[in-house]
Amino acid sequence: MDALDEAGRELRGAEAEGGRVRLGFFPAAGAVIVARALATLHREHPNIQVTTREATTPALVRALRTGTLEIALLSSRPPHRSPDTDDPPLHVEPLLETCLALAVPVGGRFAEREGVTAEEIAGESWIAGPTGADEPQLGIWPGLPGRPRIRHTARDWSTKLHLVAAGAGITTVP
Repeated sequence: MDALDEAGRELRGAEAEGGRVRLGFFPAAGAVIVARALATLHREHPNIQVTTREATTPALVRALRTGTLEIALLSSRPPHRSPDTDDPPLHVEPLLETCLALAVPVGGRFAEREGVTAEEIAGESWIAGPTGADEPQLGIWPGLPGRPRIRHTARDWSTKLHLVAAGAGITTVP
């Protein structure tokens, strides 16, 4: 009987016993993806406890490598390459393919446009996220010609978007 009970737990993913999972995520994923996933997980598997940590993709990769996280939501741009060059390679499972969008002020010169070119936005004032030496500059359109003019730096998305609305600059939004 114990063996049958054990087999049943394995088939159900041992959800009755619960467990702990440490999840990392990039900043833009927290408000929607992570919040909804945690609500669903709590409803369907209440015995699984999740702790979370927000960080940049390079920091999350380091945490996965050191074992301080079991799973992480990473951000990457096409072409999607491995997030690091270490062995063994990390198992990567794409969840979403999204486009990068540009947040612009309502009354600004790009407000009614369907699209813009990198050359058109290269000279604009940018609102970016803080970055370290080995981390990407968040909020700047990738591949811009020249050096972008970063006027404001903010980690919080709400702050970035309010700065855009106030006409203080533009930023990218995943």
